[in-house]
Amino acid sequence: MADLIDIQTYKQAKAITSSKDEEKLSTIIPSISSLVKTYCGNSFLDYVTQAKTEYHTPLRGENTIILDETPVIAVAEVWEKISYLDEYELVDELEYRVNPRVDSLVRLNRSWYADVKVVYTAGYTELPADLRLALIDLITYYNKEEYKQLRTSGSSSIQNVSTSSLAGNTDFPDHIKRVLDMYRDL
Repeated sequence: MADLIDIQTYKQAKAITSSKDEEKLSTIIPSISSLVKTYCGNSFLDYVTQAKTEYHTPLRGENTIILDETPVIAVAEVWEKISYLDEYELVDELEYRVNPRVDSLVRLNRSWYADVKVVYTAGYTELPADLRLALIDLITYYNKEEYKQLRTSGSSSIQNVSTSSLAGNTDFPDHIKRVLDMYRDL
């Protein structure tokens, strides 16, 4: 799966011209990408050009399916089983619509049957600027080891204050957590 940011973008944003920390950054960046994808419950870039296939089992009488990836770009195919023993049948495009406000698939005129298979693309062709900035700050946070409570360098020490002011603290710095929470799939 794709990293959310690359080393060159990070170095350009931080005006870094040397290759001093490249080895460390090449380890941190994939980890940060994975961390943010997991925390937000979204892959952001992975299914923009490559379709994702999801399987859903709606409750009886349900006519809405919430898709996992956001924002939905396009739904290629929707398949449905009438009963659990049947084979999937292609659903006509006129029988459903995408609700872009909540990235869901709505069945028109009736509810979904037993199982639904959805093939669709979703994500961002270009990462939003606020999310990119949060990633840059999070990479710096780990690169400079700011997560450590007490750091020493020579004869001086730096005491980092815990970031526990927000409810449901994850120990992300507050300014980064606020941005990530806007993209979080709860």
